[in-house]
This record gives sequence, C-alpha cells and structure tokens, in this order.
Amino acid sequence: MILVLVAAGGASAPSAAALAPLEAEVVTLEELAAGPGTLYDPGFERSALTVSGRRVVVGELTGVVNLVPAVPPELLTFYAEEEREYQAGELHAWLSFFLSSLRCRVVNRPTPVSLTGPALTPLSWTRLARAAGIATVPLAVDSRDVRAALREPEPDGVDVVCVGGRVVSPTGSLSDKAAMRLAEAADVTYLRVWFDRDWRLLGASSVPDLRPEPTRRALADYLA
Repeated sequence: MILVLVAAGGASAPSAAALAPLEAEVVTLEELAAGPGTLYDPGFERSALTVSGRRVVVGELTGVVNLVPAVPPELLTFYAEEEREYQAGELHAWLSFFLSSLRCRVVNRPTPVSLTGPALTPLSWTRLARAAGIATVPLAVDSRDVRAALREPEPDGVDVVCVGGRVVSPTGSLSDKAAMRLAEAADVTYLRVWFDRDWRLLGASSVPDLRPEPTRRALADYLA
C-alpha cells in the first residue's frame, strides 16, 4: 500500500487514484489523529495506524508520499480549541518518528525543521545553491524577517522537478543539471526548483506537488 498524507480533504486533495496503477490510500491529518495508532521502539515493525477504518501494520506500507510539512492546529477540529496547538505538536512529533523509521521509500523524509525534508529560507536555499555551484539571483534579507517569501516563478523562466534522482520532463537546459545538484545537496527524493531565464535560482520547494500528471507518473515509477 502507498500512503499519501495530506493536510485536509476537499477538492484540492489528491484522490486515491493519484498514483495509479499503484494501490494508494489518501489520509488526512484529522483522520490520522482520530484513528487508533501505535508506535513501538524497539520493535517498530509492530507499529500500526488506521487507514480508511482499517488497522494497517507498517510492514504493509510499500511507500509514503507526504504533502504535509507541518501540522496546522486549526485542522484538528475534533479537539477542543484550547487543546489543538498541543495536539498538533504531539502529532508532528509522532509523524517525525513514524516517517523516519519506515523501511519503505518515503517522499520526503522528515528533518528537524519539516516533515517533508528541508524547509529552508530563501537565504538557506541561496547558500545551498551557491555551495553546489548554482547561480542565484541577488537576494536582500532583512534581519527582522529572515523567512521572507521565495521569489515566484517567472513567465519566461524555467521550472524543473526532480524525482528519485532524475528530472521529470527535462527542459534540455542548464537548469536540469542545476536542479539535480540542488536535490542532491538537499538530500531529497522530490524537489521542485524554479529559475529565471538566465538559469539563476529563484526558489525551491521540497513539498511534493501531485497536480502535474508527469510528476505523478514519476512518483509512481519511483515507488513501484
């Protein structure tokens, strides 16, 4: 079973068929928190969680695609409002251990700052890119807000997605190799990177986006 973890349901959430022909189940944060789950350490292989009302032992999972970088308290609506922040922290810690301990493939594995790998600031992405020999656009950082938003993709720029060590829909430009170097430097399975028309880094995201069909195909191939 492939587990697809999403923040919430609704029209924007991927369907269970998103990774067809692989068997996939979509689970929201609220469903995961509300359903019985157990963690063992040592003996993690005995751990289990509830998926669509069924108890699933971790050994049944053949892969996980996690679209949730953090647990927003406001989504845990079955808890009293004054408890949601605490419960969100507990679920975040639970998921950190769970996703880090799985033997199957996980896209992407947690880091200390995010459940989907490195949630880096623009300054951090810039430093990581420069260390990997990738050109970047000029960056101004205000000490009062070091987490300023990443630059948006440009209409005439280049957008590259890497999955499992290869570029999805190669552009044939220098951006392909640059995106691969950045994914390797960030140590992630999935990475979306966008550049300006001069192939300079504008921004990057390690949170998987299942909306593009080529990305879904690449993830299904990687997890097969």
